[in-house]
Amino acid sequence: MSEVAIHLVVTPSVKTFIWAFIMVVILPVLITGGAACFSNKVPIIGITTSVTMLSIILFAALVYFLLRNEIVLDAQTLNVKAAFYQRSINRSDIIWADSHIIDLSHMPEFTPRVRVNGIGLPGYRVGRFRLANGSRAFLLMTHGPLVYLSVRDGEDLLLSIEESSPLLEKIKRSDSGISGATSSFQQ
Repeated sequence: MSEVAIHLVVTPSVKTFIWAFIMVVILPVLITGGAACFSNKVPIIGITTSVTMLSIILFAALVYFLLRNEIVLDAQTLNVKAAFYQRSINRSDIIWADSHIIDLSHMPEFTPRVRVNGIGLPGYRVGRFRLANGSRAFLLMTHGPLVYLSVRDGEDLLLSIEESSPLLEKIKRSDSGISGATSSFQQ
């Protein structure tokens, strides 16, 4: 019996967009406007308008990439797309027996510590990070439950998914030891 692919869209929290707007639009406009006010040599309105327009365009591009988060689990692969980053793993390379749901307050060893190549905004971490336990992981962390997937190549996955996700239900069944749940993940 073939399994239906699971396609999940992961959205960042509102505070992520607020922080991005402050950093990409508000701060550059305030800095440029403040500098232009104190300089008698530059036209204040022209510079500030140019920076404002550029900041809004950059913010729109950032929002587009922040909304490009998805997890697709099909019969052969697990594909994770997060902003500019992507990770594709064969299902057979995932160690499903070691996969579980994580609460960082009770399992601090899985807390991301060092960003190797990724984005770190409040409420949004994606890309490659070093965890507190020293291991490497590909993250797609927004809000909601975290799922830890152990991978044979050593770069594990930490993924935020919604409470009602079919992937979360499969991990919960696997965690609780229901027979057959683990075998449904494996080829």
